[in-house]
Amino acid sequence: MNAPAPVKVDIPSLQMSEEELVRVLESSIYPGAKPESIKLVIGYCRAAQLDPMTKPVHIVPMRVKQKNPHTGKFEWVWRDVVMPGIELYRVKATRTGVYAGISEATWGPDKTETLGGVTITYPEWCEITVYRKVGGESRPFSSGRVRWKETYATAGTDEEGNASEAPNRMWRKRPYGQLEKCAEALALRRAFPETVGAAPTAEEMEGRAIDPTEGVTIDGATGQLVPAPRAKPKAAGEALVPPNPVSPKSAAPEEPAPSESSGDNGPPISGGALRILLKKLQAAGIEHAALCQAFAIETVEALPMAKVNDAYAWVAKQSAA
Repeated sequence: MNAPAPVKVDIPSLQMSEEELVRVLESSIYPGAKPESIKLVIGYCRAAQLDPMTKPVHIVPMRVKQKNPHTGKFEWVWRDVVMPGIELYRVKATRTGVYAGISEATWGPDKTETLGGVTITYPEWCEITVYRKVGGESRPFSSGRVRWKETYATAGTDEEGNASEAPNRMWRKRPYGQLEKCAEALALRRAFPETVGAAPTAEEMEGRAIDPTEGVTIDGATGQLVPAPRAKPKAAGEALVPPNPVSPKSAAPEEPAPSESSGDNGPPISGGALRILLKKLQAAGIEHAALCQAFAIETVEALPMAKVNDAYAWVAKQSAA
């Protein structure tokens, strides 16, 4: 007997032309995102039969370690990554027809600590249980104790371009709510591995870096996290460039020399990296024109992705001058 064909969900928004849908999403659901990042969202939603107007996935700017095709060295760059939200996990679990609810969160003791200059009170851990019907009976699938210190998202980089230990705005505002979402996501993965899959949620990965040596990387065609290929031994003398390196001994040049052709620097700056750079310029009181002149570009948006770290360092140096 043939297996039944999968049910196709009728989604009006996906009947629109891609150009029109990109404009709608850019102006309403994903303001400020780059069109190419929004196209990745649309492709994800088409494949999973999801309505992009409900924002089932998020565009998360992340630091990613990747090999520079021109130098052969590994560098940290900023990329927009398409990641599911906790809402998508809930939808997938509900669609199975065997989702049987969720417990109230159990919390560990509060702890007050100063991280990256920010004093915050947070719960040490959170635990949630998801129930799934197995053989007609509800069975519990616990998240276990999901610890705040191992889970919270950082604020990215400090004023000098170094990785910050401070929690980001959302984790400062909702230290309980964000941890509860992460605990629920883990419980849902354990209860519905064949449906939810293993991809982490945006709530879990925001503010983190992607290093292929740690088992995950990014699919260039879809913008999604995928298992990393087995790492090869590093060549002798091959260096790893840390994220946004700036130090008194090796500051970025005040007037970076432009490359011979813009094509040598790869694609332009991603949406996430652009937002961070604009915030740094605003905080330092530096006009956009000054950075454009220093990097020989017409607009900040034209900055090559390969020079993002140099731009962060340049802003930090001008700010300290």
